[in-house]
Amino acid sequence: KHKWSLQIGAAHLCVETLKKLRMGEELMREGFSREQTALALTQIAARAVHPASELATAEWIRTRSDICRLTGYDVSRITKDKLYASSVRLFDVRKGLMRHLSRWTKELFGYDDSIILYDLTNTYAEGQYAGSTWWDYGNSKEKRKDCKLLVLALVVNRHGFPKHYQLFEGRMQDTDSLRKIIDELDRQLRELGVKPVIVIDAGIATADNLDLIRGKGYKFLCVSRSSQKAYKPMEGEPVQHLEDKLHQPIEIQRVKVEFKSGKDGKMPAAAKDTFYWVRSEAKAAKENGMYDQFTRRFEAELEKIKASLQKKHGTKSTDKVLIRIGRAKEKYPSVASHYDIEYTEDNGIVTDLTWKLKEGYDHNDTAGKYFLQTNLDGKDGL
Repeated sequence: KHKWSLQIGAAHLCVETLKKLRMGEELMREGFSREQTALALTQIAARAVHPASELATAEWIRTRSDICRLTGYDVSRITKDKLYASSVRLFDVRKGLMRHLSRWTKELFGYDDSIILYDLTNTYAEGQYAGSTWWDYGNSKEKRKDCKLLVLALVVNRHGFPKHYQLFEGRMQDTDSLRKIIDELDRQLRELGVKPVIVIDAGIATADNLDLIRGKGYKFLCVSRSSQKAYKPMEGEPVQHLEDKLHQPIEIQRVKVEFKSGKDGKMPAAAKDTFYWVRSEAKAAKENGMYDQFTRRFEAELEKIKASLQKKHGTKSTDKVLIRIGRAKEKYPSVASHYDIEYTEDNGIVTDLTWKLKEGYDHNDTAGKYFLQTNLDGKDGL
C-alpha cells in the first residue's frame, strides 16, 4: 500500500531533454538567476507533462509530481504567483530562446535548413478579454465564431523543428502575416548562414507576398492561388507518376503558363516562374465527396423554396423568393454558380421554380487538380 506517491517518469524525460538543449545555460545568459532558472525549467517541463493553468500546475507540482527533485527548486516555494511571474519572464526572452533552440538543435541533430515551411493557425479562448489588443474575433479554424482568437505563425524546417514563431492579433488574415514575420526570419536565417527554399500554401501566396520573398532573394514553392486556365504542357516534359507519403498516386507535369502584360506594358513577376500541373486521386476523391454533399444541400434548399410556392402561407412573391434563392447561393457558392435557375411568375407571384446543371460543366474535369508555382530552376540543385 502507498500512502503517498509522486510521478517522475515523464518529468525526468522532459528535464533531461532541457539539459540536452542547454536551456538552463541559455536562461542564465538571458539574465535569470539560478533560482529563477530552476523555476523556469520546472514550469516548462511541468507544462509539457501536465498542461494546465498556473493554479492547477502549482497544485500538480506540489501534490502529484517529484519534478522539483530533478530541477533543484524548493517545492515548498511553488505558488501560482511565482509561476505567473516566471511565465512573464520567459515571454520577455522568447526571441533569444528561439534563436538558441534553432541554432543548437541544428548542431545537435545535424539536420539541414535547405527547406522551411511557413503556415498559420489560431486558437480560441472563452473569456471576455475586453481590454486586450491581441484577442479578437476572426475566422476560427475550430469553427468557434463566438470566441475571440489569437493567431500563431510558425516556421519549421523539413524535419519539423521550429525555426521561428510569432503571435498575431485574432483578426489577422493569412495574407497579411508574412510581411510582418519575414524581416525577423531573414535576420535569423542570416545568422545561421542559410538561404532556404520557403514553402507556403495558397492562402499566403498572394502576388505581393511572392514579390516580398523574391525581393529578399529567397526561392519559394507554393500552391498557385489561380487555376491557370491558359497553359500547355512543356515540350518534352511527360506526365510523371509519383506517390505521396501515404503511397497515394500523384500525376505531375511541367507546363507553360501564358501571361498578359499589365496596363504599364510590363509582364507580371510570375511570368518568370515555373509551373507544374498536379493531379491527386486522393484530393479528387475528397473534393468530389464535398461537391456531392454541397450539391445535395443546395438542391434541398431549392426544393424547400419550391415547396413553399404550393403552401397556403408560403413565400410566393417574386422579391421574397429571389431573396431566398440568393441566400441559398450565398450559403453554397462553390456549387451555386454551376446551376441555371429559372422561375415563372404571374402578377408578381412565382408559380414555378426549376433548376439544372449548366451544360458542359463536369466537376471531375477540375477535381484533384492544382498548380505548383516556384522560382526554382534546374541550377538550384533541389
